[in-house]
Amino acid sequence: PAADPAAGREEFSLWRGNHVLIACLAYVALAMVQQMFDEALPLFMKLDEAAGGLGFSEGMIGACLAFGGTATTLLSLLVVPRVERAVGSPAIYKGGVAACLPLFSLFWAVGAAWRRIPRPAGWA
Repeated sequence: PAADPAAGREEFSLWRGNHVLIACLAYVALAMVQQMFDEALPLFMKLDEAAGGLGFSEGMIGACLAFGGTATTLLSLLVVPRVERAVGSPAIYKGGVAACLPLFSLFWAVGAAWRRIPRPAGWA
């Protein structure tokens, strides 16, 4: 009788090892927090200072978002590849998550600091 070629082989499953599941769940959590931040930031910028926001005009919000997008693109193209070669992807991921948690939780401190900073001419 011919030997069964599938005998003795385990069925392949992405979910068998905990490492893949943990990585997927961590990415889902990080993506959710990042999406909430992206949606909340313009609202926080527009909210009146008396209510705890920054009180930016639409033009200022657009300028801030454009600057942030440009800076992110330049960092992604020029800095991240060098840092990744030096320390590796896992270290960048862990550092990014560690940096985001305090930054996201300090929205109120940014608003409080903004109210105390003198405004240059033309700023709301």
